[in-house]
Amino acid sequence: MEDKYPNFEALSREKVEGRDYRIVIEHEGRSNALVIIAPHAGKIEPVASMLAKEIAAHDYCLYLFKGMRGNFEEFHITSTNFDEPRALDLLGQCITAIAIHGRMRRR
Repeated sequence: MEDKYPNFEALSREKVEGRDYRIVIEHEGRSNALVIIAPHAGKIEPVASMLAKEIAAHDYCLYLFKGMRGNFEEFHITSTNFDEPRALDLLGQCITAIAIHGRMRRR
């Protein structure tokens, strides 16, 4: 399946933050040794938000791109093309990153 958007800039021309998607960043007082990132959180890959929050706990940095409307096809950007500026900034501040995905194949 081809993505609807090739990168974040294309998505942000059509989607509105706060209405269509939400970005969650938690880094104050957390270790920059590790960032847990879920670029397909919320309604994109529903389990990803929960897994990322559990792994990061209150210890490590956390980044969630949460689709609030639509579904996987509506908001998915291939991870290698996910270039949301705040995500890139946080990734640049941390030593190691782990990306969490939670897509379940439907039959």
